Amino acid sequence: MRHHRPHRTWGYLLEATGDGLWADRIERACFNAGMGAIRKDWKGLQYFSCPNQVVASETSNHNKLKHGNYWMAYQPNPGRGTACCGGNVHRLFPNYALRMWMTTTDGGLVATLYGANSVTTRLGEAKTRVTVQQRTRYPFADTIEFLIHPEKPTTFGLKLRIPAWCDAPQLSLNGHDLAMPAIEHGFITLHRRFTAGTLVRLRLPMKTRQLTTIDGGVAYECGPLVYSLPIDAQWSSHVVEKWTTAAYPSWDAHARSAWNYALDEQPAPQLERTADVDDPWMHPPARSPCRPPRFLTGPRQILRTPRAIGLRLRCLPATLRTPKTQRRSCGLCLSAPPNFASPSSRRSRPSA
Repeated sequence: MRHHRPHRTWGYLLEATGDGLWADRIERACFNAGMGAIRKDWKGLQYFSCPNQVVASETSNHNKLKHGNYWMAYQPNPGRGTACCGGNVHRLFPNYALRMWMTTTDGGLVATLYGANSVTTRLGEAKTRVTVQQRTRYPFADTIEFLIHPEKPTTFGLKLRIPAWCDAPQLSLNGHDLAMPAIEHGFITLHRRFTAGTLVRLRLPMKTRQLTTIDGGVAYECGPLVYSLPIDAQWSSHVVEKWTTAAYPSWDAHARSAWNYALDEQPAPQLERTADVDDPWMHPPARSPCRPPRFLTGPRQILRTPRAIGLRLRCLPATLRTPKTQRRSCGLCLSAPPNFASPSSRRSRPSA
């Protein structure tokens, strides 16, 4: 599956429609399948990436769209054709960062995608300069804080996305609980007069839940992340004349550890969470949101059936870097939710 292209398209649909559905899809692709198609050093990628792939090589045949033909190996130019994917895959997280903040047509600010960062733009009728710092460990924690610093007290609407997977969001202002505003098209709106130092805290409780894939597979997710079995991979590289080099070779991956596990739905898997780690993206003991858990019951090994159900082999993303935001003009205006635009800020940087 090619993940950076739909991610870019969903971003334009988010701007055009103002519907949080598209932001939900963007974060799911970025946090899970998108990074599974890329080596951690970013020197190789898959053209097609599949669930339950225990072999990823030039002769892999588990993708029904392209059996073999080099499509499953990790290469700088997968498929050995026009290098469109290799030339665009690095845009995955810059596009995520670009669309973390948007503005409404009436001078409001929209938090569309979450992650530690800050943004400066002009808001309200008077176009007052406002800086908002977003503090969070999302998606490994469920709390997101917004520290707001306008140059002078100003009134504007602050929209916060409520993902579809969250059924009990909580909101507070300067330490005091607020009644949750109505969720419209995946967003709530806090419209008020903001002063320097205003603190808005949003909590998005994450629950472990079972999902069924379109091909009948079963998996478990918690918040925006999908659980995966930590399969130990055996990597081997080789050079293909004309297409790869010693510095940028072709890579095959085979499972080095046991992979033939399935999820025993009776009883449902039980999880025990351990302490946080310094870099949960690169070192997650169980590839989990919130805090890394471990299974106490649930998975069982299949002795003879060579097919796992609902398990995913994937790499993990590096730390987000937030580029400068730019004004965007989508040229579209659909009915129902209001359209958004990226804020016209000159400064947007990741938080320390």
